[in-house]
Amino acid sequence: MQRILLLLILLAPLAHANESPFEWEIQTGALKGSVHAAIGYELASKHFVSLGLGYVPSESDRDAFNIYSLNYMYRGTTEYSFSAWDNEINLKPINFGVSTIYADHEALFFSLPDGIPSGYYAPTALRILFEYELAAEISSDTDVFIKWSVLDVGLINYARNYSFYRDNYELLGLAGISSWGVGIRKAF
Repeated sequence: MQRILLLLILLAPLAHANESPFEWEIQTGALKGSVHAAIGYELASKHFVSLGLGYVPSESDRDAFNIYSLNYMYRGTTEYSFSAWDNEINLKPINFGVSTIYADHEALFFSLPDGIPSGYYAPTALRILFEYELAAEISSDTDVFIKWSVLDVGLINYARNYSFYRDNYELLGLAGISSWGVGIRKAF
C-alpha cells in the first residue's frame, strides 16, 4: 500500500492538468498524522474519493506509526470570488466528508486481544472521521484548505456529555472533540 501510494504521488507531476479526474493532496493534522499524502479521484461531479498514508512521529510515550485512510468528500458548488495578490481566489465553503482511518500501532487493535470478550470493544485501530473543509482555489488546478475533523467516538461522547463539553471548551464544546489541519491539493 505504501509503495503504491508513493509511486502514484511521484508520478503525479508527469500528468497534465484538466485531462484527468485525478488529484494529489498533502495535509498536516486533522487526525491524519503530522504529514498525510493522498491520491484522489473524482467519481462524479463534486464527489471525490481518495486513499492516503499519514505519518505520526514518535514521542516519549509511544513509537512512530502510520495512518492509512479511505476518504470521501462532497465539494459543493457554492463559491465566492475575490482578488488577492493580483490573483483571482475562489473561496469554496461547502465541503463535507467522511473518512475511515486505520492506525498501524501496537497499542491499537483491529481484532480484540486475547482475554477480552467478543464484542466488548470496537476496534481501536479503525475509526471514522467526520470532516468539514474550507477550501480556496488559488489556480485552476490548485486548492489550499483548512480541514476540521471529529472522531466517531468523540461525537458520541459529545452527545452523551454535552454539558461537560459546553462548560469546559469553546464553540459550544466543539473545541473539545475536533482537530484541524491545513493542506494543498493539485489536480493532474
